[in-house]
Amino acid sequence: MLNTDLHNPSVREKMTLENFHYITSGMSVDRETVTAIYNTIRLEPFKFPEASADPNDSLPSLLLHSDKQGWLMKQGSRYKLWNKRWFVLHSKCLYYFEQPQAGPGASDNDLKEPRGIIPLDSLRVRVVTVEDGWSPRPNTFEIYSPRGNERIKACKRADSEGRLVEGQHQVYRMAAADQQEMLSWISAIQ
Repeated sequence: MLNTDLHNPSVREKMTLENFHYITSGMSVDRETVTAIYNTIRLEPFKFPEASADPNDSLPSLLLHSDKQGWLMKQGSRYKLWNKRWFVLHSKCLYYFEQPQAGPGASDNDLKEPRGIIPLDSLRVRVVTVEDGWSPRPNTFEIYSPRGNERIKACKRADSEGRLVEGQHQVYRMAAADQQEMLSWISAIQ
């Protein structure tokens, strides 16, 4: 999130060190380390590894070595609409994209930068059922904070200009195509 904010020319108001300290204040990382991370990223932008030489492998190699990837339906935070997204689980982070690879409707931004990133370090996952008080889509599961109704620290691309914003979710709800796929995602996230 910081890398895109500092180095994307479409982002007008760049994140300050003070803002970065505020965003990371809930993490168990000391202030000196956060400052060092900020300065390192400010001086040298992080770049995803180049795509494979094979034209069929258009995702960066970092994401090709994922723990799991595939299509899920994701519920939005504001309007509660369900959108189909390509999810990639890698290094305790869940990334989601518009498309899994180049093709009709995919832009270069969809391949280089995820639509959103959910760090999973302090989060849990569970199946959502009708008994939970609402009628979910079949095979729904959610990622939530065990600390109650706090907002999950995650980020998403807000618009076509590439601005990043902090997510507004208290839970992230996803639905798989079938029960086996749902259980597979839950196991991988755990």
